[in-house]
Amino acid sequence: MKKILIVTALLLSLLLAACSTQEEKVVSVDSKKDTATEIQFIRNATMKISYAGKTFLTDPMLSEKESLPGFLNNAELSNPTADLPVSVEEILADVETIFVTHTHIPAEDVPAGPSDHFDSAAIENISKDMPIYIQPFDAAGIRRVGFNDVTAIEDSIVIDGIKVTRFEGVHADVDALLPIVGESSGYVFEADGYPTVLWTGDVLLTDEIKEVIKKLSPDIIIAHTGGAQLPIDNQGNVSKLVMDAEDAIEIANIAPQAKIIAIHMESLDHCPVTREGLREKANEAGISEDRLIIPEDGETIKF
Repeated sequence: MKKILIVTALLLSLLLAACSTQEEKVVSVDSKKDTATEIQFIRNATMKISYAGKTFLTDPMLSEKESLPGFLNNAELSNPTADLPVSVEEILADVETIFVTHTHIPAEDVPAGPSDHFDSAAIENISKDMPIYIQPFDAAGIRRVGFNDVTAIEDSIVIDGIKVTRFEGVHADVDALLPIVGESSGYVFEADGYPTVLWTGDVLLTDEIKEVIKKLSPDIIIAHTGGAQLPIDNQGNVSKLVMDAEDAIEIANIAPQAKIIAIHMESLDHCPVTREGLREKANEAGISEDRLIIPEDGETIKF
C-alpha cells in the first residue's frame, strides 16, 4: 500500500508539473544582443511587453469571446472568435503604459462599429489615468471616452530611455475605404543594450513600409498577418486591410537579420489567415520556426 501511495504521489507531481509547463507557454529565442525582453502575446494585436525596464500593453482588446458584432455580418455577435487566455486583471497587472496603433474610435460622439484595437471592455477596465501613447489621428477620440493622460506621437519621443518612433502606413487597398478605416501607424522601440523592435500595426506591406524595415534593420519585427479583409461588392471582391502570409514571408526575406513574430490571426471573423496555413507556407519557403515565430494566445517569447 505504501509503495502504491508513493507511486501515485509521484505521478500526480509529474502531471501537475506538465500542466504548469503547458500554461506557461514560454519560447526562448536566441538574440544577437544581451537582453531581457519579453513579449507575451495575448490575442489579436494585444501584447504585454517588458522592454528596457518598462511594461506596456498594446492595442487592448479585452472583450469576451463572441460579445461584439462581427465585421462580416454586423447583425451577429461573433467577435472576438477566441477567448482571452488569461483574465483581464492578470493582463493589466504591472502595466505602466499603453501603446495604440489606431482605435476606430471617432473624435465625435457618433455611431461607430466595434473596435478591435481599443474595444469597449478596454475602455471600461483600464484606468482613465493610464498613460496612453497614440497617433495624432486618434487622440481626440481616446480623450472623448474618458482617458486623461494621452500623448500623440507626431514623429518620435523618448520615454524613460526608450526612443519610440512612429511611422504611418496604409490600412486598405481600396481608396474609398480609407476614410472609413482611418489612419494606422506602426512603432519602433529602441534602447541601449536592447533589441530594436519594429511593430507594424495594421498596415499593408507597401514599398514605404519595406524601406522603413530595410533602413532600421530591426532585431525583432512584430507583424499583423491575419490578412483582414472586407467585401466591397456582391461579386466576391474584397479589400485587403492588413498583411497576410505571403507578406510575412517577404518580410522574413527582406530582413534576414530579424526574428519575425506573426500576430493578429484567428481572433476576428474577417481574418482568413491561420497559424497552420502561415506555418505551411513558411516551411515551403524555407523559413524556419525560430525565424518566423507564430505564438499561441497567451504565449510568452523571451529574447
